[in-house]
Amino acid sequence: MTTILFVEDEANLLNSVAFILEREGFHVTGVGTGEDALKIALADPPDLVLLDINLPGIDGFEVAQRLRRHPVTAQVLIMLLSARNTVEDVVDGLERYADDYVTKPFHPRLLLARIHALLRRQAPSEALPSERLCFNELEIDVAARETRVGQERLALTKTEFDILYLLATRPNHVLSRDQILDAVRGDGAVITDRAVDFQVSGLRRKLGSAARLIETVRGVGYKLAV
Repeated sequence: MTTILFVEDEANLLNSVAFILEREGFHVTGVGTGEDALKIALADPPDLVLLDINLPGIDGFEVAQRLRRHPVTAQVLIMLLSARNTVEDVVDGLERYADDYVTKPFHPRLLLARIHALLRRQAPSEALPSERLCFNELEIDVAARETRVGQERLALTKTEFDILYLLATRPNHVLSRDQILDAVRGDGAVITDRAVDFQVSGLRRKLGSAARLIETVRGVGYKLAV
């Protein structure tokens, strides 16, 4: 059964959405603070964290950042929920923290569709071959879904890892933004060609010295140049 950690300080919304998710067949744990969310997630990582941004104490951005940095929860799916609906807020959330971003207020059917789409994107990863891809200091452990630059293990989001893996399986081959979109998004997942650029930008920052391997081919897309 898919497990969801729902972090929301508004009790009525927490209870109503949790009820809908459980009726859909998910196992839901609901908490009202970021501190409680971190304790539960680190002790027993869920499949998905449904995370409100405006929380008392530690806010949702800080929670997401800590989850991404911890090796136990680095690959957990994170969906941010927020009334902040500007392009800048959504892009910032997707680029730095989350696998998806849903603005409030939302219709329950839309939320369910986005959750199912996000989980479908995760499913193919279970069938990834057991192999390691190495390019100078960059090492990708496909089976473990881990990435290292030298001795440093990177905390990549699922989308960042999928993009890097896609480029690494076809080194020196230019992939268009549309090809990247088709490979990493599930049906109904909201990722645009512009968001691909932001995901790659975030990926490069995390790669550090290995960022030079990802080259932009102007007007086309990206390639892993080795």
